[in-house]
Amino acid sequence: MPAPGGHRFGDELEAPRVRLSTGALLAGSDTERAECLTSPTPLELPHVQRALIQLKSAFDDLRDDAQRWEPPR
Repeated sequence: MPAPGGHRFGDELEAPRVRLSTGALLAGSDTERAECLTSPTPLELPHVQRALIQLKSAFDDLRDDAQRWEPPR
C-alpha cells in the first residue's frame, strides 16, 4: 500500500514523515469495521491489536535494516 510523504500534507520537505492508511486497523468484515468505529476502546479489540502488532513488526524490521547500514559511531 502506498504511503505518501508528509510533504504532500504540508510537512517540511526535510522531515522524514509519511501518512499511513488506517484501513488495516478496521479489519475485513462489515461487523468488525462497525465495532471498531463505535467502540469506546477500539485499541482493545483483538483484530486491532493484531493489526498493530503487524505494523510494529514492520517498523521493527525497518529499524533493524537501517541499523545494519548505519556506520558505527
